[in-house]
Amino acid sequence: MNEGATDKRAGRLLWVGLGLCVAAGLFMRLSVYGQSIVGDELSTLWIVDNHGLGGVISFVSGDGEISPPFYFVLAWFASKLGGAPELVRLPSLLAGLASLPLYFLIGKRLFSQNAGIVAASVAALSPFLVYFSANGRSYSVMIFLLLVSLLTMLIAAEDGRKRWWAGYALASCLAMYTHYTAAFVLIAQLGWLLLAMPQARRAALISNAAAAAFFLPWLPSYFADSDSPTIPLLEALQGSGFEAKQTAVEQLLFWKIGSGVWTMGDRWDAVLIVAAVFAATVVVVVRLARGRELTRRLREIDPAVVLVALIILSTPIGALILGLFSTDVFGGRNLAGSWVALPLAAGALMAAAGAAWGLVCTVALLIGVGYASVELTDSSKTEIPFSATADYIESEAEPGDAVVNRSHLTPVPLTPLDAYLDPGIPEYRIGLPTSDPPFLPNTVEVPDPEPMLREALMGSDRIFFVTVGDQTPPEPGVPFEVAGKLLRIPRNWTVASRRMTDGIYPVTVTVLERQ
Repeated sequence: MNEGATDKRAGRLLWVGLGLCVAAGLFMRLSVYGQSIVGDELSTLWIVDNHGLGGVISFVSGDGEISPPFYFVLAWFASKLGGAPELVRLPSLLAGLASLPLYFLIGKRLFSQNAGIVAASVAALSPFLVYFSANGRSYSVMIFLLLVSLLTMLIAAEDGRKRWWAGYALASCLAMYTHYTAAFVLIAQLGWLLLAMPQARRAALISNAAAAAFFLPWLPSYFADSDSPTIPLLEALQGSGFEAKQTAVEQLLFWKIGSGVWTMGDRWDAVLIVAAVFAATVVVVVRLARGRELTRRLREIDPAVVLVALIILSTPIGALILGLFSTDVFGGRNLAGSWVALPLAAGALMAAAGAAWGLVCTVALLIGVGYASVELTDSSKTEIPFSATADYIESEAEPGDAVVNRSHLTPVPLTPLDAYLDPGIPEYRIGLPTSDPPFLPNTVEVPDPEPMLREALMGSDRIFFVTVGDQTPPEPGVPFEVAGKLLRIPRNWTVASRRMTDGIYPVTVTVLERQ
């Protein structure tokens, strides 16, 4: 009777703990979800806003994107729920939240309940997972699908029923249709399954053959993406050499959005994470070494540990190998597949450290991980505040006013300011390429900005001039450079006001009035 009551109480506490993990994960992700859309998210938004569903798939299959289509399809449906640009992030948000109980279920199946709850907690607070759960690109959905693939594979290998093998095949195929780097994790999973569970080999091969068959129609687009003219440009932005690879790994483990270079010594949260993992590892090694049985125990390593290690290493190793023969994809976000198993590894390690040491190290680990995520919620450190800038302009603008926009930071004709600014306000985007996408800054021809600026000045008595980062705000009579050409605001204009909104790159609005 007492044992039964104790088990029920423990079960309730477990579910309460999982609920708290999901609640904390939701809070963190929603805190980042509303920040301004920038970078590659603008590509997602422009594609889904300017194409029907068939046009989205057609556009993504060309040089306009070098990613598979599944996320864009989800974002297209999400965008139909309203007019908010952040809706393109909704698939990532839902996938990121749905991943948390999957970490628990997989951790529990592979190791223990304690390992599962720690894995879910780490995933809930991970700055990498928080950021990409509030980002309008495919990484969060890919991780979710790979977790589904992993869980259904484990269940199918033990259960043997066809429905689980079908789920494994479907999740694997959709993961490939979400991001090409999913292949690294899928290969690692299959290799482990074939070696660790011989009885499941035939069903595993059939399931993977079915997944591959459904991906075959996209192969021509994959080869086109591999040979896209944007690949060298993206590789250049990503960087090459040892330092770039080291930075990618640091970003994978200790994700941080910032305008400056940081090192491990600058971040106490990263030091705390490393210390917690190191201390737990030492405790586990000491426990294994008791009785001089370390060698024998190492020979009996749990296959689950091997699986987790293979998944963690598969993406960076696969990216290095791919870079030797084809495209270099070794960048922080392209290593996202490792996050399928990093929380599981943390959960297994903390559980293996025992009750006392495991608790101490887990608390230290979660403090370090959680602090980095809390920083993400501070928009003054992580956001380029285009949304707030658009709100300010709309609140101050009157009929006849215009906007001159230098704050591009965009791979497509849509700028970050355009995502939020009322289209009824005349806007002149000087220095922006007008060719068809894709384009990146300084890689395509830019039309002469002088006629556009002259038109804005002649047609308005008041102008909101938007600059970002270290761009110098305009002063009448002082020349400034745009697209290699010197421009001037005439001296018969005056600066009426200037407003800067803080962010990772501040955005400044200079209000110019004709005298």
